[in-house]
Amino acid sequence: ADEEVKDQHLAAHVVGAVMAQVVAQRRADGRVAGVIDEEMTIEVRKCSVPTLELVDLPGIVAAHIEGEPADMMQRTRSITERYLKEK
Repeated sequence: ADEEVKDQHLAAHVVGAVMAQVVAQRRADGRVAGVIDEEMTIEVRKCSVPTLELVDLPGIVAAHIEGEPADMMQRTRSITERYLKEK
């Protein structure tokens, strides 16, 4: 059981690092802020574990947050609405 917990923490760390890298690469200043309007697929495989498809959509932003793009509220809603219409 301890080994499974370690695997889960490692997987979460790796996925988080990849996501931060992708977002930073898309921003001119290299900061990790805002959202990107692209789908990213990450496969994690392990024997004896069922196949799952997880989708990480941005949270709906209800107000402007300092340091985030001014159009963040509209961007998050647009991404979520587009995903729901496609599926």
